[in-house]
Amino acid sequence: MPLHIAIAISSGILFLLYIRRLSVRGLMSMRYTLGWFIIGLSAIFLAPLIGLAHIIAEAIGTQTSVILLGIPLIVLCIVAVQLSVSVSGLTERTRVLAEEVAALQNALNGKLTSTDITSH
Repeated sequence: MPLHIAIAISSGILFLLYIRRLSVRGLMSMRYTLGWFIIGLSAIFLAPLIGLAHIIAEAIGTQTSVILLGIPLIVLCIVAVQLSVSVSGLTERTRVLAEEVAALQNALNGKLTSTDITSH
């Protein structure tokens, strides 16, 4: 096995172990754990196909490094957009929750004030 393929497979395995560790410690939700596991498994199983990048590069008239760096870059951009969507949704939910808590506090303070006034 060529060294570059062994390094790619080893890196994928180490990545999977790290993701598993984060998941077991409860630092990553199952949703994200599964997504990162798919990416890690892809790195392991696609590593032997690195030679295919050379064929693709020749077919489209570019260098192999463009293919080997371009595909992971596209994947990372997709992950970044997905995380941005998730964070935006959580930010909105947090804002709504804060407004609801403030409304409940106002209602509770209003009841306490009117009860205190009538009891004295």
